[in-house]
Amino acid sequence: MVGDRGRAALLAVTLSATAQGGPGAVVGPTIGTALAVFIVHAYQALRAEADHYRQMADDLRAAQHQRAEAEHAAGVAEERARLAREVHDTMAQGLSSIVLLGRAMDKQLGAGDPARETLDVIRSTASDNLAEARRFVAENSADTAAVEGTSEGAGEGAATRTPLPARLERLAGHAQDRQRALGEQLEVRVNAVDLPEPAASVAERVVREGLSNIVRHAGASSAVVTVDRLGETATIDVFDNGRGISGPEGYGLKGLRARVEEVGGELTVEGNVLAATVPVDETVEETVEEK
Repeated sequence: MVGDRGRAALLAVTLSATAQGGPGAVVGPTIGTALAVFIVHAYQALRAEADHYRQMADDLRAAQHQRAEAEHAAGVAEERARLAREVHDTMAQGLSSIVLLGRAMDKQLGAGDPARETLDVIRSTASDNLAEARRFVAENSADTAAVEGTSEGAGEGAATRTPLPARLERLAGHAQDRQRALGEQLEVRVNAVDLPEPAASVAERVVREGLSNIVRHAGASSAVVTVDRLGETATIDVFDNGRGISGPEGYGLKGLRARVEEVGGELTVEGNVLAATVPVDETVEETVEEK
């Protein structure tokens, strides 16, 4: 780009030519100089205008991208809120009714009635699943007031942060109780360290699905749940001495795999072992706690 120095040079050439050639040599160089200056200015204006439109195009693309992301996030939030309402109006209400009916039935049974143990398992299972449903609603609904204190017997509140080992011990106890109520023995041992969120919730889901498969399909008498942490990676293993997991994956395992991969983890099924690796990010839980 020719600047002030370029125009000064053109003018100097013109004056020099005029001085050497007399008045007759003025017209040509003067017109050439004027034309050159005009071309320089026109080029600079076109260059500036092109840069301006290029910047406008970049800004427009960035705005469109931001709008698309905002619309996607709004759509996801709206769908989560819709699912939360569905869960609250169907599953949560149904589980709450089971808990209340179980309490009413408990009063009708005698102290030594053999059905009491089975009833306790039903009530406990319904209470835990009701707590899980409420937690889902609380995390995904724009208005969580409707789910707080709506029914009794919900177990843990969504706002209470129970350590992961205690949550897994509870799952193990329920699995043992269910098998005992069905006349079968199952011993579940838990060796687990605590994890921050969201790794803890994902680990809990892996163990829940693993124990559910053991109770329904494995025919096992013993199971071991292990949760450990190696640096920024958590490992979860659910082992049983029964038939393990065979055949094509069902909806439960497919959904669990998607949940694990959503946080950057990996799920594997090898015979009698359901295993997962999940990244651990301390900063995520710290941010949530600050809010």
